[in-house]
Amino acid sequence: MTSAQLIVAALALPLAAALAAAFARRAGRARPALSIAGAALLAAAVLALAPRVWAGGVPQLFLLEPWPGLVIGMRLDRLGLALALVAAAAWLWRAVRAAAGPREALQAFALVVAAFAANVPTLVLSAVLLTGVRPARRAWLLAAGLVLAGAIAASLALGGSLEFFPGGLAPEATSLAWRAALGVAYAAGIAVWGVAPRIAWPRAAAAAYAVLKIGASLAGLHL
Repeated sequence: MTSAQLIVAALALPLAAALAAAFARRAGRARPALSIAGAALLAAAVLALAPRVWAGGVPQLFLLEPWPGLVIGMRLDRLGLALALVAAAAWLWRAVRAAAGPREALQAFALVVAAFAANVPTLVLSAVLLTGVRPARRAWLLAAGLVLAGAIAASLALGGSLEFFPGGLAPEATSLAWRAALGVAYAAGIAVWGVAPRIAWPRAAAAAYAVLKIGASLAGLHL
């Protein structure tokens, strides 16, 4: 399979498993089997991408552009590969223990989106998927959104893009002080999301990953 096909498979498998588990709710014995199959196939898709990533390749797939400059895209590096494997392993562990259903499949999907996120908008999409929009959480989402919006505006004002690669969030000529300020702003927005009420481990893992991903981009590191 091509890298693009494997990325599509990694995104589609958790969604398909969630739908199948929801429809198989009455057939209790079928749900663990569906989850195990979905998690195993997700792990296989990610592992198939691993040699390409470690060889220096950067599998990527750009899905859509809602409006000019805002792209929902997937790009896998070594750090993202680690998070994607954690998502698959955690989902498989829960499935083997017969404790996985649609919710766990959707959590795996959101973590995979975070792991493959090629830019800040795609990462924010994974945050929304993991956090949800319950009334009790809207204030936290709004606070995080405002802080992240300020950081995004600063990146664009400095002449950068929103892509996760060295020099993406801030041009190479950007001073260390500006890079540090941007890093603090991004981290603050992510922290608000990460400490929202009823925090669960998938959100904590995704928040920690996001801080590392953005920090690496601002520091000009190749992961």
